[in-house]
Amino acid sequence: MRTSFGLGVVVIFLLAVLAWLLKLQSPLGALDTFILLFGVWGVITGVIWAKREDLYYFLGWGFLLSSLSTAYYISLRYALALAAILEILVIVFSRTKPFNPQARSSVKPAGTN
Repeated sequence: MRTSFGLGVVVIFLLAVLAWLLKLQSPLGALDTFILLFGVWGVITGVIWAKREDLYYFLGWGFLLSSLSTAYYISLRYALALAAILEILVIVFSRTKPFNPQARSSVKPAGTN
């Protein structure tokens, strides 16, 4: 999993540098593209390849970087608010346990002690 994450980061970096070298974006725009794609890649890596205990780590950092990269397009205040909302949602969802009806059942089957 580490190899796929690292390889993805290298490809994202090269894409951002290529966009800057081809004059498709300014240096600040290329940096913003790198941060945005790095955050999206973190979310994708977390959902597809991460272990259960690492899932919220990848989601948290991915959402944080992706939302902070929007400061290039919108006001910094709104970007920080978006980042705070997404991080609160990640914390709330990481504290909830998945529904498991067998764990909640206190009725024992007939014939067992």
